[in-house]
Amino acid sequence: MMQAVKTAKVPVVANVAVGKKARKKGFAKKMMTLCEEQAREWGYDQCYLVVEANNRPAQTLYRKLVR
Repeated sequence: MMQAVKTAKVPVVANVAVGKKARKKGFAKKMMTLCEEQAREWGYDQCYLVVEANNRPAQTLYRKLVR
């Protein structure tokens, strides 16, 4: 199901991918941490994350990262 997104100007993180052999080693978490840090440096307190609706493993990971 698609959801409407506000047109606020904030950073968008999309197309994050980790190769199969590199999964479960913390790379996605590190990439997201770096994206969040960069957004803060740019003066933002939030960013949007685009995740495929059928990518349950990614959704699970990103939910764990929400603070």
